[in-house]
Amino acid sequence: MKTLIVLLTVATLSFAQDAVRHIPPPPRVFVPPAGYDLAPQVAFLIAHDRFKRAVYMKGQTQGLSEFLDDDGLILKPYPMTAKEFRSALPKPGGNDVTVLQVGYTHGADSGDMGVTSDRFEVFDKATQESIGTGYWLTIWRKTGQDWKIALSCTWRVPPAMPPRMTERLVGFHPSKGRTFPVSTQELIALENEFSKTSVEQGLGSAYQKFGSTNVMMQRTAAHAVFGPKAIGSSPVGKLLAKWTPDQVGEASAGDFAYVYGKEVDSNQQEGTYVRIWKRSSDGDWKIVMDVTMPLANDSRQETVP
Repeated sequence: MKTLIVLLTVATLSFAQDAVRHIPPPPRVFVPPAGYDLAPQVAFLIAHDRFKRAVYMKGQTQGLSEFLDDDGLILKPYPMTAKEFRSALPKPGGNDVTVLQVGYTHGADSGDMGVTSDRFEVFDKATQESIGTGYWLTIWRKTGQDWKIALSCTWRVPPAMPPRMTERLVGFHPSKGRTFPVSTQELIALENEFSKTSVEQGLGSAYQKFGSTNVMMQRTAAHAVFGPKAIGSSPVGKLLAKWTPDQVGEASAGDFAYVYGKEVDSNQQEGTYVRIWKRSSDGDWKIVMDVTMPLANDSRQETVP
């Protein structure tokens, strides 16, 4: 059995803020040649391409429902189970088209879990014009031979501030047979230590200690910030924040994990957060991605995305 290997390179996506945009053609899905065994990173990205096409062809909610795991969660920003989400699905069809363009991805070395952060744009079918933009975070896990979405969250950005995507596309790395004990308690302890550092020394100092060199921090209605130094010098980096984890999910090799829970910052702004942890080359846990969405008074009534 031959193995198909694809090299993943750095991807830069840019969008002209003043340009008039129209609906692009449907995204294409790579079909591997017969007789090839897919490397984990390729199967993961093919599943994501299929998800992008489903969202484009069937709409946001129908496309998400097709790929959402039965015990998956949607943060709106309050958690909603897959069963709750599917029971509230609107009828298929609609007056808009959603286009996803991947900007940032990380995967477990064990090849059974990954995360993508996409830029999305919504177009009106009748006028062909752009009517909304934002970001869409999806955490994927391998279930049998399929990839399913374990957690999904989206957030819009104001029309005056179109999304800017200059994120790096990072693939899976060979694990060389290394595995680590899967320990939820270890992740919760790290979360608590990260929270304690933030409260005592500020968010910037916390990322200096726990963040990877290219950690991505994303706050709703703000562009992503990359790297501990940039986070520390940003307005958000001066805040003191405290987190309370609600759920932890880990890859089988103990090298990749996600945590979601509640955040309260020094302005008493409450939010829901999703944080991605990955083992560094020396085996230490480092944060590679961090997203927080504020809890609005009417957020339980928000639609997806």
